[in-house]
Amino acid sequence: MPAGAEGLRRATLPKAARLRRRSEFLGVQRTGQQMHGTHFVVLLQRKPGPLARLGITVSKKVGCAVVRNRVKRQVRETFRQHRHLLPQGFDFLLIARDGAGSQEKRQLADETAGLLLRAAAKTQRPSGGAPLKERL
Repeated sequence: MPAGAEGLRRATLPKAARLRRRSEFLGVQRTGQQMHGTHFVVLLQRKPGPLARLGITVSKKVGCAVVRNRVKRQVRETFRQHRHLLPQGFDFLLIARDGAGSQEKRQLADETAGLLLRAAAKTQRPSGGAPLKERL
């Protein structure tokens, strides 16, 4: 460890807070509720467990590997920073649309944060019917 870094903690998104298996991604895609943004679609699904988890899908339509990885890194970082505001026990799947790769870092972060917070608000008080937590 470098000198003076003893007190620093790594700010990472633990593996337990990520969707990692194909079956988890497909489950959210089949039964999750959708919200649309300009460059992203977010799907959310109620799951047993103490954590909000994130999955990211970025197709080749978004750009080359460098661009796709940059989009994924930015989405992960935004999720990590806003995780404390999100409801626990939900899986969030963000699907990047064509054009997401051409956005600036700040624009990606703002849109991602806005979509995640809108989805979180929807879990608390959706329009019409029982709360989302009870319906899922």
